[in-house]
Amino acid sequence: MTSLLEHDWALVQDEDAVAKFAANKASSAPSKDSPLTESYDTVTASEIAAIASNFSSAGTALSALIQTRNVHFLKVEDMTPDQLSEHATEMAANRLKSILTQPDCLDRLPRLRNNAIHRKASLDLRVRAIVKAQLDEAEAALSLIHKSLEQVQKMKSEFETVGKLFEQVQSLMSDIDYGTVKELSYVRTNLHATKRHLLEISSIEKSIEEIKVLLQDNTNIFDAYLLLRKLDNLEQQAMSELNTNDLQEELGDTVRQLFKDVQPLKEDFHEKLFGIIADAIALSKRNPTALVRALEVVLLCDRSAIVEAKQQGLEEPSEDETYFEQAKAHIRNSIEENFSATFDMDLAADINHTISMCNTRVDELTDVLDYLVGCFPPEYNIFELFVTEYSNQFRQRFTELSSDPDKVPNNLILTVYHWVQNVYPSQLLRLGVKAESEALDPPLADTLDPLVDKYVSRVTLKMIEWFGNVIQQDRENPPQEPTGGQLITLSPFDVFEIVNQQLQIAVDTKSGGIVLLVVKGILESLTKYADMQLELFSEDAWKTMPLEYMIVLINNNDKCCELLDDVQTKIGELLTEDDAESIEKDEETNFNTVVKEFQAVVSVSMDGLTHRLFMDVEDTLKQLYEEPWYSGQVIEPVIACLEAYIVDDFTPFMLGPHVTRVAIKMLDKLVICYLQETFSSKHPHKLPLKCADQLDSDINKITVVFQRFCKPNVVSAHLSVVEAIKSIIGSEIDAVPMHFDTLLRAYPDFSVSLIEWLLNRRTYETKEDQPEKNEIADAITTCTEAWATFIRGLKDAPEKGIATALRKGLKLKDKELPEPPAEGE
Repeated sequence: MTSLLEHDWALVQDEDAVAKFAANKASSAPSKDSPLTESYDTVTASEIAAIASNFSSAGTALSALIQTRNVHFLKVEDMTPDQLSEHATEMAANRLKSILTQPDCLDRLPRLRNNAIHRKASLDLRVRAIVKAQLDEAEAALSLIHKSLEQVQKMKSEFETVGKLFEQVQSLMSDIDYGTVKELSYVRTNLHATKRHLLEISSIEKSIEEIKVLLQDNTNIFDAYLLLRKLDNLEQQAMSELNTNDLQEELGDTVRQLFKDVQPLKEDFHEKLFGIIADAIALSKRNPTALVRALEVVLLCDRSAIVEAKQQGLEEPSEDETYFEQAKAHIRNSIEENFSATFDMDLAADINHTISMCNTRVDELTDVLDYLVGCFPPEYNIFELFVTEYSNQFRQRFTELSSDPDKVPNNLILTVYHWVQNVYPSQLLRLGVKAESEALDPPLADTLDPLVDKYVSRVTLKMIEWFGNVIQQDRENPPQEPTGGQLITLSPFDVFEIVNQQLQIAVDTKSGGIVLLVVKGILESLTKYADMQLELFSEDAWKTMPLEYMIVLINNNDKCCELLDDVQTKIGELLTEDDAESIEKDEETNFNTVVKEFQAVVSVSMDGLTHRLFMDVEDTLKQLYEEPWYSGQVIEPVIACLEAYIVDDFTPFMLGPHVTRVAIKMLDKLVICYLQETFSSKHPHKLPLKCADQLDSDINKITVVFQRFCKPNVVSAHLSVVEAIKSIIGSEIDAVPMHFDTLLRAYPDFSVSLIEWLLNRRTYETKEDQPEKNEIADAITTCTEAWATFIRGLKDAPEKGIATALRKGLKLKDKELPEPPAEGE
């Protein structure tokens, strides 16, 4: 390696030596036939010397030589060969010194010598390989330089030839008129243009035939477009030149005859183009190339129209005028034709077949997503277009189906609604279309509103019919024995079994909308069920109605309230907050309304029971204020009879709260009987002071009996009216207004005229006991003021009640309401 560097250094000392060195390398290079030295033998030593002579110093020559051979001895560039030899010797000595630190290490010398020999041999091989590779690269570089020199020489020769030709031309044109040359050039240009136009015109018929052939294969649609566009441009150019030609009239017919077949061909082309796009789904699977080429034509046409508009300074075509809008129109028409062919039947005749066809159409959207979308540019949003159009077509078909809901039975209505509300959205969601997508607006389920309304109407009417049958069955087969301590039938359970069945059918549709409508239908039918029970009491039918059946009505409707509460809880879990709120806001049909209806049946049944019981004691109660009454022969048998009914006929068969309510109604009825006899118009009674004592005795006896079934304070409150009558009859005149206030609170329609009539019926044992007229007048005046104050404090006029009937029977006139006192009085 050292000798090699020394040799290279010696070459650098003299420029001639560089040339000799290169010549020696060239002579020792591989043979001419070697592929590695192709054309290398043509490089002479003088050429290499010429290259080397361009360098100004020996150091630069060395760098050039090293760079040419691609040898990178960067660490020894600045060393002379002697310095390099000394450095290598010093490094070897230091290495041996570090290894042979002990005399015993001399035994290792043979092994070290062998290692050095092997390493030297390996290093030599590597150096030879590197040098060989660098020499090959240098040979290739020299070959390239040689070829470049040849090209330069050739170009130089050609330029010289061109220069001589210019000189010859200048000498030839010295006597020529340049105006004539210019005119000749213009004529020549026109001749060439005319020749080109003739060639183009002569190729019109051939181009037309070629386009017709291309249109036979959908794949060639783009090539046909390019040829057709070329023909169109040629026609426009010809017509433009014709308009500026003096021979316009003579040549016009000829030119038009030449292009007469272009316009029909353009129409055929557009028909073919949009036919391909209309059949996009099938072609995307069978021949996607044809579809892509057709879309390229559409895209190119739209872009060309925009460019032409800008060039002519016109507005860009509107969106409705683009080729893509025309393509979308043909796609819509194709979809509509396919749907019309698929659903060309009576949709209601075979709903299952209709649903099957709907599923088939939806499956096409999968093909659109899998095959068609990839053929269209993303900005066309072709999948959204298909989803929108398919939804519109489904909307049209289901609107047609809903136009005559009477043809569609209930079970098929639910089948259709289930598909629209659940199956179709789930299929679209699988394709990535969410329910809130604009493509599904308005919701498809809206088209089924007539069908759903018909379904709910049928269900409601059917439930009402069934509920009527339940009522009729109860009347024909009254219960004989109590069940669970109550006299009850199976009608509440039958009614709510029907309710739960219809509710579950609605729930199975998985549609909150139909559940809401069915719930409203259920509430309507339950309201009607309660009304049908109320109708049983019309025209005093309670007079002939068995007591057991009235007790059954009370217990059954109480059970209905309980079962309705369970249904309300279940429905609350099914409906959204908005739907539940909409039911509560419906004043005609809501849960509270239905509960009130059932409670009304209970109340009317209790009234019927009360009236039936008092039919047995009616004659006895007419003896009030007569002689048997004073001897205790009236009230005792009456309350004994009422107590027997409660204990024997009600308590075993009714719940405790209902027994209490019936007892309170009996108590109220008894109080009304006292009022009617006190203010009787048929048999006006005198009211001596002993009446007050007898009334007090009656009150005590009634209280003892009814406290067994009601709370004492409740009994006292309901008997307060009789207590007030007693006090008015037996108390001092100045205490009458206080008792009148009690009557007003119990019966707001009570008037002063009744108090005045009552005071006039009082009798006294002696004249000394009889109050003065002015005392009575003052009491009446005080009562009138109290009555006026009470009436003004009411928001509405008091409803007509028992007091109004009494006043009417006595033919008493109400006093006019006095003017309120002025402020400050």
